[in-house]
Amino acid sequence: MKNYSILLLFAVLTLMAGCSDTANLKWNKVEKGTFSFMIPDIIEERTDLNEEADLQYGNLIKEVYVVVLEEPVSEVDPFFADTLLGNGQPPMEQYSDLIYNQFSETGEVEVTQISERERKVNTTHDVHTWNCTAKNNGFDAYYEFAVYRSEKSYYQVIAWTLLERKDKYKDVLQKMVNSLQPL
Repeated sequence: MKNYSILLLFAVLTLMAGCSDTANLKWNKVEKGTFSFMIPDIIEERTDLNEEADLQYGNLIKEVYVVVLEEPVSEVDPFFADTLLGNGQPPMEQYSDLIYNQFSETGEVEVTQISERERKVNTTHDVHTWNCTAKNNGFDAYYEFAVYRSEKSYYQVIAWTLLERKDKYKDVLQKMVNSLQPL
C-alpha cells in the first residue's frame, strides 16, 4: 500500500510542478526603437520566425512564439485614404480589417475558429485584439493577435502556441500581446 501512496504523491507533485510552469514566470521589458514589450523568461530572441518582424522571440521546446511588426503611420494612412482603397472608415479600422482577414487568406493557414475583435482606445494608442485557432502547415495552433495604432506607428503583435498547449500558455500569450507600449 505504501508504494501506491508514494506513486500517487509523486504524480500529484509532478502535476503541480507542471501547472506552476507559467505562474512563476519572470517578465522582462524589452525596448525596441519606438516601443517597449514584455517578454517572459521562457522564450529567447530569434531571427527565423518572420523576416519582416521588428521583434521575434520563441521557444522550440515549449512551442511559444511572438512577433511584432511595425509600420509607419505616414505610409499606412495614405494607403487607406486612397479613393480606390478607402471605404470611409478610419485608417485604424481598415488596417485592423486587413490584418484580421489577411491571416486566413494566405493559403498556408486554415482558420477553424476566430473571435470577434475587441477594441480599446486609450490616451496613447488604439488597440484591437482577437484570437483564433487554425491549421498551419499540418499543425493545430492557437493565436493571439493585437493591432496597435500610436501617433507614429502601427504595430501587429502575433503570439502563438500549439493548440494542445493553449490552456497552459493562453495567459502568457495574452499578456504578451497586451504589453506593447509605444514610446
